[in-house]
Amino acid sequence: MIYESDIKNIPEQYRQLFASMQASIIHLTTVNNKLRSMLFGPSSEKHLVLPHIYPVGTLFNEPESILDSEKNEPEKTPSEGTPSDKNPHNDKPKKTSTRSPDSGGRNTFPEDLPRIEIICDLSEAEKICPQDGTVLVEIGRDVVEKIDVKPAEVFVNKYVYIKYGKSGGETPPVKASAVPSVIPGASCDSGMLSFILEQKYLNAMPLYRLEENFSQMNVDISRTSMARWAIQTADFLGDLAFKIKNYILSQKALHADETTIQVLHEPGKKAQTNSYMWMICSPENTHPAVWFQYESGRAGVYAKSLLEDFSGLVHTDGYDGYNKAISENKATRLGCWAHVRRRFVNAKKAGIKGSGANKYKTLAEKFLELIQSLFKNEAEFKAGNFEKSEEHLVIYRKTHSKPIIDQIKTLLDDARIRIPTKNDLGDALTYLHNEWPYLIRFLDHGAASLSNNRIENHVRPFAIGRKNWLFADTTKGADASAILYTVIATAKANGLSVRAYLKKIFSELPALYACQKSKIDFTPFLPWNCTDCLKPQQK
Repeated sequence: MIYESDIKNIPEQYRQLFASMQASIIHLTTVNNKLRSMLFGPSSEKHLVLPHIYPVGTLFNEPESILDSEKNEPEKTPSEGTPSDKNPHNDKPKKTSTRSPDSGGRNTFPEDLPRIEIICDLSEAEKICPQDGTVLVEIGRDVVEKIDVKPAEVFVNKYVYIKYGKSGGETPPVKASAVPSVIPGASCDSGMLSFILEQKYLNAMPLYRLEENFSQMNVDISRTSMARWAIQTADFLGDLAFKIKNYILSQKALHADETTIQVLHEPGKKAQTNSYMWMICSPENTHPAVWFQYESGRAGVYAKSLLEDFSGLVHTDGYDGYNKAISENKATRLGCWAHVRRRFVNAKKAGIKGSGANKYKTLAEKFLELIQSLFKNEAEFKAGNFEKSEEHLVIYRKTHSKPIIDQIKTLLDDARIRIPTKNDLGDALTYLHNEWPYLIRFLDHGAASLSNNRIENHVRPFAIGRKNWLFADTTKGADASAILYTVIATAKANGLSVRAYLKKIFSELPALYACQKSKIDFTPFLPWNCTDCLKPQQK
């Protein structure tokens, strides 16, 4: 490859041709490196350090290698049906031991898991000593615990309403009022609804697979019925979901993002045209909450509907569709350093190796080093012995992060003069330059975050689910999905067992709707207030 320093040795009439060839070669090489990285390289932006993979070289044959490494280790627990033979003639009962087979004597299973006791006893004949014929007595017990699972059980709740009346038949018979339910008249109970919604909206299980699973259990529940139940349940949960949105909009800051969703039957649009799921979530140091909102497009008018009259800090990526709504609300837009870092990671991966040709890669690494220092400062503040107020965070950032910001700006201004824009590094520099006013605002706001990763953590599960179910059929279905994702994703973010939380609100809210004439107070049903539904490890 010919570099800039060699062009002076080329005849003048060929220099322009060789310079063009060189630029094409560099561009095609960077594209090739990028594609190879996408196909064969790690997708994470982090440097992979895997000290826990031991012995070395066991990443792809882990079961066999671990088994081989344990062949020479002493048995740590008694095998099934083989009681310990230590002190066999000690008449003092031994203390019962509880252990899992591979735990080295430690009880590794959570204590709150139900235990089913299976007694493994000798026959009456085996309880007779073969030497003198005396009856053997119990001197202790060895307990071996093995984890097991019972697949989902389908059963029918049979509600029997007893009628009363006079024998003459003149008075109409009376009976107990119908038990309030989420979907009056439907043939599914709260447990079935909770299970279906958990599988689809938390575990990304398409309805046709659920239909097949029920069929394997000899139960006929069609995907059409499940889709209808989901839409009706979303109507029931709408008020609760809007309370979650209002909570997000009441904070000093929020995070916003949007992602595509395909709706097959949307008026005025082809089935192949993308629609969008817009999202906002609460910031750090507040209750985790996320709101999903389906819209037919990506224009700024939809951002206005999403943000309503919010006038605080809005974390976004580089999409300008939020600008008009932010400006009209007199809000403050903040940029995302994680998006900047991602572009320089791509530039580094596409860098050309070789003497005289790796300057782009080296420059990308320098930017990454400085950006990583910003994130390191944030982590040190959180972990340090500092007063964790917003005012102290601003002071800390201006002391520790402002000098790094100045270095990045100096490096950016110099690089933009020298680096062509038509490559990955040029793209990263352009993005950094365009977003610069928004990227540096975190220095002045203690409620601001360095990145928009908080909302992206909610986008990612939705995107994974989208790969499974591919599309929504109608706009009504997309709106219903937005409501259900709001409630379920917020419950998950608060460490709740989603199924337990759904069963709670499906059991308690219908009775309130049935008996309360005034407006219902949803505060006790907001996910962060339902501590009785926390997963065991969160309690």
